[in-house]
Amino acid sequence: MTQAVKCMANLGFEDYGLNRVIIQAAVDNKASNAVAKKAGFILEGTLRQNELLDDGFHDENLYSLLKEDL
Repeated sequence: MTQAVKCMANLGFEDYGLNRVIIQAAVDNKASNAVAKKAGFILEGTLRQNELLDDGFHDENLYSLLKEDL
């Protein structure tokens, strides 16, 4: 999954001219948070009650990767 995320970010930078790619992952979703970190994304902060799931609202971590970070 980490390799897929890296490839998708690179596609955005190279083919679509993006400067910034973000990942939002529920704070409790350890696997998604680990993938973001392992792919080189930087934690920018936590968005409070930003994701609605079956059991209510949950906080999300916001990660970003800039083209210059590569």
